[in-house]
Amino acid sequence: MTLLHPLAAGAAGLVLSVAALTTAQEPEQGMPTLHPACAASVLCPPVPAAFQVGDIALPEDLHLISRPGLYGLGVAPPGSHYAILDGQIIRVELATSRIRSILRVAPATLD
Repeated sequence: MTLLHPLAAGAAGLVLSVAALTTAQEPEQGMPTLHPACAASVLCPPVPAAFQVGDIALPEDLHLISRPGLYGLGVAPPGSHYAILDGQIIRVELATSRIRSILRVAPATLD
């Protein structure tokens, strides 16, 4: 190994890093853009739910999740079920429809 070999590797790395930093960071044509409210942040903040833990959900407003694995969920605890309400994945008591937890925004209705 010669003395110039490590220097050449370092110079090549420097050239590649400078090229990566100076590449235009503009979106390609046809790519979706963020909502103006989300443009300043990496992740769009969640929309506050119109309900809270402890509220009673109307059964007709709930979409019961029949396949929780599609949403990255495991089996619901005994006596409860996962559901989607106003675009949020929640856990409700089966007997009373009382909201026990608000998990996250639902990407879409998958089941």
